[in-house]
Amino acid sequence: TLMSSEPTPVVAAPSPARAESEGAYPVMSQADLFAARGPEDQQCVDCLAPGADWASVSHGTYVCMDCAGRHRGLGVHLSFVRSTGMDVWSPTQLARMQHGGNTRFREFLASQSPPVNARAFVEAARSLDALQALYSSGVAASYREQLTQLAGADPAATLPEETSTTAAAADGATRPLDAERLALEASYA
Repeated sequence: TLMSSEPTPVVAAPSPARAESEGAYPVMSQADLFAARGPEDQQCVDCLAPGADWASVSHGTYVCMDCAGRHRGLGVHLSFVRSTGMDVWSPTQLARMQHGGNTRFREFLASQSPPVNARAFVEAARSLDALQALYSSGVAASYREQLTQLAGADPAATLPEETSTTAAAADGATRPLDAERLALEASYA
């Protein structure tokens, strides 16, 4: 199973407003944010193909066109996909990408118990069932929830370890997908 009973918190980057006021880093425009991606964010988080010009806003990760289509098949409650070049992004969506990134997502999953390692991504790139299992897991849900909080909350410190997803995972349940979908849709506005 990919669920974790004690997820490690996502380490926060400064919020755009806080960063601008404190000079931590300049708030970037959409074009600047995507142009400034590091090499790890220029390849697909799932299959490692170069030229990842699409993104899963839900996870703050970059995906290739093929994997973007597969993510769209998961539904917006699991992976909300946008083009980095063709779509217009809201400030909240850009904040999710600033707080996310392929490396942060992979490191978060690898830090869980049991760890989600690179093999899970290889399988997800080959199988729709494995892709569904990875992105509908409690670990991925916890990451999405923490990323939502980071994109809209003061990220002065890491998030508390005990979240609604964490508490639910402890007793083997997961947060209802409808509630998560509504939370994600609200953060995309």
